[in-house]
Amino acid sequence: MQDKGPKSLGKAIIFRAGQRLWACELNKVKEIVRTTHITPLPNALKGVLGVINVRGEVLPVLYTWPGQKNKRLLSNELYKQKKTKTIILLKDNQNSIGILVDEVKTLEEIHAYDLGEIKDESLCVVYLSNSGQIPLVDGKLIIEHLKSN
Repeated sequence: MQDKGPKSLGKAIIFRAGQRLWACELNKVKEIVRTTHITPLPNALKGVLGVINVRGEVLPVLYTWPGQKNKRLLSNELYKQKKTKTIILLKDNQNSIGILVDEVKTLEEIHAYDLGEIKDESLCVVYLSNSGQIPLVDGKLIIEHLKSN
C-alpha cells in the first residue's frame, strides 16, 4: 500500500495582502465579497477601515490585525487605484468581520500548525500543501485584539 502523503487538517484560503501571502482556515470564512464602496467610520478603532452592507448585515472591514503595528496591508496608492475591493468575511460564533485583501490566490490543504512559531506579524504558522509555511489569520483573535485596544 502506497503512502498518500501527510494527512490534511483541513483547507485554507491563501490570499495576498501587502507584500506577503496569508492563510485563513476555510471553515472560518463566511464568504468572499467584492464591493466598490466601503463607508468610512469617524472615530473608528485603529485598524477599522469602515463598514460594508452585505444583504442587510453591516460589517466592519479591517486592514490590519495583531502584530501589524497598525500598518495598512494595502498601500494607500493600491487601495485608491482599485475600484473593486476584495473582502474576505470571517466568522466566529458571535461576530463577522471583513478583512481587505489585494487578491485571493488559491485553496490548499493544511498539513500542520506551528503555534510555537508566533512572530510579530502573524498569529501562528501553518504548513500548506503547495505554498509551504504561511502565517495564519484568525478572525476571533483579531476581534479580541480590537476590543482590547
